[in-house]
Amino acid sequence: MYELSVQVAQEDRDLLAALRRTVGQRVPAIEHCRELPLMGWHWKHRLDVLVGMEAAELSLPECASASPWAALAEGRRQRRGGWAREAFELGFLMRMHQRAMAAGIAP
Repeated sequence: MYELSVQVAQEDRDLLAALRRTVGQRVPAIEHCRELPLMGWHWKHRLDVLVGMEAAELSLPECASASPWAALAEGRRQRRGGWAREAFELGFLMRMHQRAMAAGIAP
């Protein structure tokens, strides 16, 4: 169990590092997670997408200070709406999808 937790923590660090260095118009693939494209308004608002991905990641551990739904609600509240809010939501859902892929739950 401990080894799995260490592996997941390393994968999380690798993902967050990859998120901070987007290449072209995509979030690069990491182990267990395929590349995710960012096009059009997604790319224009990529910082909000990345903030959403980080918010999702920080809400997942058992010791997190907020549940995923609370982190999503708070992130949405902090954005005035429009494209910034939608980009945050997109990033949040992209990270949840990546986690589901890593767990073998999503295709």
